[in-house]
Amino acid sequence: MGRYSDVYALGGILYHLLTARPPFQADSLEVIVSQVLTAEPVSPRMLNPTVPRDLETICLKCLEKEPSRRYASAQLLADELGRFRRGEPILARPVSRAEKVWRWCRRQPVRASLVAALILVIVLGFSGVVWQWRQTQR
Repeated sequence: MGRYSDVYALGGILYHLLTARPPFQADSLEVIVSQVLTAEPVSPRMLNPTVPRDLETICLKCLEKEPSRRYASAQLLADELGRFRRGEPILARPVSRAEKVWRWCRRQPVRASLVAALILVIVLGFSGVVWQWRQTQR
């Protein structure tokens, strides 16, 4: 992994600097490793509302689960932090709500399937009630 794990580690350090805690916390190493593999870190702005949104975006990009979604090198991360420090627009973009939902579905396929089935049942049930109501109105 090399440079990708270096960027992840730098993201963990940045996260700690911004929030005064590591990205993942637990009582055992096994639980922490599980969180690193399956959970998203709490948004730094939730823990410290004074964190600028762009800096949060940079930090969370470093902590992406997929290495290809992180900065390709520590130099690119340094360049991005330089842009932030100079007040220039950063290149990274925050993760959208739709992307967050999609990631949750990929991590929790059984729960996602159950939620989708429940929504389908509710929609079909509501449609059936409306159809029956219109039939009685005729």
